[in-house]
Amino acid sequence: YIRENMSLISRLKKETLLFWIFSLLAIAAPIGALFPMLTPTGEAPAIWFQRSGAMTVTLALLAEIFAIRFQKALFPNSAFGNTEAEKARPIYRKRPAIMNSSAFLLIASGTLIWGYGDLMYNTWFKPLASLAGTG
Repeated sequence: YIRENMSLISRLKKETLLFWIFSLLAIAAPIGALFPMLTPTGEAPAIWFQRSGAMTVTLALLAEIFAIRFQKALFPNSAFGNTEAEKARPIYRKRPAIMNSSAFLLIASGTLIWGYGDLMYNTWFKPLASLAGTG
């Protein structure tokens, strides 16, 4: 009921904001896992980084939900006679593709981290930590 009373532009802005919040959280998960102070006691940093891939995938899937909602609002099934959607389409028409592509890249990245994060950590990040004197 609330969505029906919300203007289309307000709804598109809300869906975009929620998309970017979840996307940024999906990016922050593996980055945060690289900081030793955020690693739980007794947990190997490489495994903790690997587990962050699961969070990245989950958060990116939530972002994709808002990308789909954005697209459905902009291109409703009953688009004929929807003047608000017709006015908004030229402004926002490229955004669904950008949102969906971004979510796909995050999901793919999270899947790679989830599957091979321990190897990535030991190959790339552990040597960097040793050079910095923190590993």
